[in-house]
Amino acid sequence: MTYFRYGRRKMLNTASKTLNQRLKEFRKQEGLSQREMGKLIGVNQATYSAMERGKSAILHTYLPKFAEIFKVQIWEFFSTPQEIGLLEGEDKEVFEMWKRLTRGDKYLVKQMVRALMDRINLEAARQHDLMGSETISSLNDLNEAN
Repeated sequence: MTYFRYGRRKMLNTASKTLNQRLKEFRKQEGLSQREMGKLIGVNQATYSAMERGKSAILHTYLPKFAEIFKVQIWEFFSTPQEIGLLEGEDKEVFEMWKRLTRGDKYLVKQMVRALMDRINLEAARQHDLMGSETISSLNDLNEAN
């Protein structure tokens, strides 16, 4: 169990246990060693290891850096989408598959999704342009009729 100081009192840090576990899970999913993580956040391996084991406090200033490294939202260190009921059905299935991908595979999937979204947005823009020209034609026809 980890504790934090509040004034002179030592308080149980219940969120820290979850945070410690999540850090370890995310690090392993990304295939990073404790030494590599330490370098990424500017501490040595022993300090990072102590964070994961709950023997050292995890400063809130590290959370944005962890989120950047793991490409997650900060809230994900404290609960999973399933735990807070955000995912159901196919979304949940996709999330489970995503968790099993390597860092390189995740990068490739993101690139494919971005390309797909660009294509969808381009098609939507073309449809919008077509509808816009049809509307202008209709207005011109109305003006000519009057």
